[in-house]
Amino acid sequence: MATEGSETIDGSATDVISDNYGAKHYYSDGSNWFEVPLLPAAAIAHSATTGQGSGDHHAQAHTAAHASGGADAIKIDDLAAPDDNTGLDFSTSAHGLVPKGTNAGNFLKDDGSWAAPAGGSGAITREGGSTTEATTTSTSLVDIISAASLSIAAGAPIEVIYVARKTSGAANDANSAFTINATNVGSEKVFSTTNQAEAFVENWLFGPRVTNYTGVPRHIRLASGPAGSYDITAHGMLTLPTVTVTDLNTRGSVDDALITLGHDEYHIYSWAVS
Repeated sequence: MATEGSETIDGSATDVISDNYGAKHYYSDGSNWFEVPLLPAAAIAHSATTGQGSGDHHAQAHTAAHASGGADAIKIDDLAAPDDNTGLDFSTSAHGLVPKGTNAGNFLKDDGSWAAPAGGSGAITREGGSTTEATTTSTSLVDIISAASLSIAAGAPIEVIYVARKTSGAANDANSAFTINATNVGSEKVFSTTNQAEAFVENWLFGPRVTNYTGVPRHIRLASGPAGSYDITAHGMLTLPTVTVTDLNTRGSVDDALITLGHDEYHIYSWAVS
């Protein structure tokens, strides 16, 4: 910028605007020119602004305020429910969230995947049974609870557990027995002859039924109530079948028809053949 004649701009013959599209303001006292300084605008309190929408504010960094120890820390359990995706699941390369469960009894592996527990030698399988009580007042052996459609290999050990009871009504006993594939495997008197209600847990173990090893199951009786007793016995019963077991039924009888014999919570387990 240059003046005419002897006029000056703030005492100089010229003045420079160094920025493209720059501007300066001048005023004259009639003889010379002077630059008018541009003062910064005064700050306006946020509360004094009007007509501002939620999207009109300038961007601010919120991370520090919301992080642990910040002025506005957010707890993880105060956040909204997440979407059903795997984007933040943990892996072998990163920390993260626990993957959604399978509701199938699986366990969580350290690579972030679910897997079923390994089976193999020694694994136990529930083969069948019943959780409904069945009773009899028969004075001769009859099936009480039946478990059919089984498929237990001859080489697999079998464990049977159930609860038994007799009612009062006569001073007499009751008997317990089994059939394996319709073959009766003996009978045992398991209660006292006292006229009283009694109950106990029966546990029978049958070893692998292979040639030359087909007998002598182990029987454990855990009694409760007035009978109160505990015993472990081995029985030389009839020869057990050396074939796949397809049915395994509880049997029983009473020594007096005034007594009721009941069986319940019948469970049959087998061990895996090695």
